[in-house]
Amino acid sequence: MKTMTLDDLLKNPLTENNKNIALEKSKEIWIKQIQENPNIKYFGAVENGKVVSTCYCVIIPNLTNFCQPICFVENVVTDKNYRNQGLGKKVIYKAIETAKKAFDMRI
Repeated sequence: MKTMTLDDLLKNPLTENNKNIALEKSKEIWIKQIQENPNIKYFGAVENGKVVSTCYCVIIPNLTNFCQPICFVENVVTDKNYRNQGLGKKVIYKAIETAKKAFDMRI
């Protein structure tokens, strides 16, 4: 499991929807909205240099529940050739553990 970079995500699109996405648009979004935001993290499982499963988490400040932030885990995707091996669960757990440590969250 590792924290993903833009290069990791662009080298190995896991869904058909992402194969034709404009490279420059992806870079612009990553640089302006994701890279510098400490509340957004991407995680992935890599096998033999290939990204085979990913997810991201977003930490959102919260005024309820004793002002504890909320963590949303989204876009869990696993390469069709690597499904049913628990990789999706592993990237989700990595996201949750990172959120717990970074934001002293209870999950």
